[in-house]
Amino acid sequence: AIEGVWKQSGVTIPLTLVPEVLSEAAAGRTQDPTPPFPYQSLEVGFPGGDPGYQLAGTLTLPAGAGPFPAVLLVNGSGQQNRDSEIFGHRPFLVIADALTRSGFAVLRYDDQGIGGSGGDPTEATTFDFARDAASALSFLARQDTIDSSRIGIIGHSEGGLIASILAADAEKNHLSWAVLLATSGVPGTELLAAQNRAIGKAYNLSSQQLDYAELLNRNLYAIAVSDAPYHVRRDAIVTELVKGGAARKNAEQSAETLLIPWMVTFLRTDPADYLNRVSIPVLALNGTMDLQVPWEQNLAAIGAALEKGGSRFVTESLPGLNHLFQPAVTGLPDEYGEIEITFDPTTLAGIVTWAAEQSMLPQ
Repeated sequence: AIEGVWKQSGVTIPLTLVPEVLSEAAAGRTQDPTPPFPYQSLEVGFPGGDPGYQLAGTLTLPAGAGPFPAVLLVNGSGQQNRDSEIFGHRPFLVIADALTRSGFAVLRYDDQGIGGSGGDPTEATTFDFARDAASALSFLARQDTIDSSRIGIIGHSEGGLIASILAADAEKNHLSWAVLLATSGVPGTELLAAQNRAIGKAYNLSSQQLDYAELLNRNLYAIAVSDAPYHVRRDAIVTELVKGGAARKNAEQSAETLLIPWMVTFLRTDPADYLNRVSIPVLALNGTMDLQVPWEQNLAAIGAALEKGGSRFVTESLPGLNHLFQPAVTGLPDEYGEIEITFDPTTLAGIVTWAAEQSMLPQ
């Protein structure tokens, strides 16, 4: 084992690395659907949101002639494949299977630069990924097997923010309803401050440590989102981190990470700017053990913004579920892989039922 500590942004966390022999069970999880399937799976491709690359995905179609109501699944942050695979879990595979068995066509796709999809996400932001999702919706609406008047979107984490952006212009994007899973309702600066505090608290950091880390981080975020030239912001962030005790080399690496286009855009974006223009039905769900998108802060903000837009919406906190909607003990990200459940079955059934109601699909 390698034992030590991880220090970042004023926070010190114990770190132990140990070798692990993966068992055969690690290749699949209990909820993974297994063949034979009572539906058709098609490998599909469609243009990315910007010229020059194609996106690849899987379209599942229920038995019968159609046209079918449809659902687009949108991944959260980071490069993820069409199954939203993480720690051996494939939540989008599980969700797509449940929806297709209930009569929905479902499209899920690989993010830019992963799996079968082209594109270079290095300089991409949330709005670039939103254009990818809009292209996916356009692809769905063009299919003879799809009822373009009954298309919904389900987004997880950043995918929920993307769903909010597209739902703000629902008619243009062929949307009739949206499900927001573990989605932020506050600006990125506020979300990350709350996220860092929640995770630090779960690691039993003292109030003094949490307060110091939050003050430092808020100073860094303010610099990152300012209109100053890149080199000015970079130097200012390095100075702040070095004053806080970081080694200069580490401070320089942290500054570059904080100033990548995706991060700066995320910090500057307020989901309310889009949610308050949504008029289609919305279901927003957050787990009470979610430390990445704390439920009280974000569900309240989502509800307030949707009320302004006149949407018919439901917001619900789900006791004991983490950011991935697994039954959790601590809610910490390092627990995700230890939990056998991929996606809480009761929550999944509720999503399917709500979506069927919006699409007038018999259950």
